[in-house]
Amino acid sequence: MNEPSNTGAEPAARNNGLREGVLGTSDIVFIVMAAAAPMAVVVALMPIALAFGNGAGVPGTYLCAIGAMLLFAVGYVRIIPFVQNAGAFYAYISASIGRVSGLAAAYVAALSYFVLSCSTIAALAYFAESFFEHVTGSAAHWSFWAFAAIALISWFSYHRITLAAKVLGVALVAEIAIILWLDVAIVRNVGIDAFDLGIFQPASVLAPGLGIAAIYVFSSMIGVEGTA
Repeated sequence: MNEPSNTGAEPAARNNGLREGVLGTSDIVFIVMAAAAPMAVVVALMPIALAFGNGAGVPGTYLCAIGAMLLFAVGYVRIIPFVQNAGAFYAYISASIGRVSGLAAAYVAALSYFVLSCSTIAALAYFAESFFEHVTGSAAHWSFWAFAAIALISWFSYHRITLAAKVLGVALVAEIAIILWLDVAIVRNVGIDAFDLGIFQPASVLAPGLGIAAIYVFSSMIGVEGTA
């Protein structure tokens, strides 16, 4: 008996990988971590929390915030398999407490991201103007740096988002390295004995200004919702 021959074209091998130019897991991880902007936290948010918040209690406030965000992350990860929707954060809130609340959260988030983007560009432009004036003796107006940053971000976002993720990854590693270098320099300058663990006591954390400190502490962890 003759075996049947396959006269048709061979089926194409299935490709279970991501299409070229699509963000992978590592890219998303770097984007989310870079969104937290460690350097911006140390330069901008943390000093405000220390000056106008609960002062020495800020490190303890960070520990409390980390605990709260870890609990949030557990629930966030657990709900993902049950609500598969590109709307992500909006979809999760809608599934939990209703569509109206989900829409409200989406509009608030969109407005918050817009305001955050504007303030970040403004801060970048201010420090860029100050830096180049200090280095070269003359500097372009801050608006030049603002529009330059907007143009660069737009180019990366439109042409190759994966390249933007890699650039953010390099920037993130550089930021962490600078912060670690600063930490080592501080310890060498003042000594390890200068760091009092008493700042983690409830009396320090619950000192006046806790609410203001909490605003900036939780703002330091922005971006975690992007993992959805």
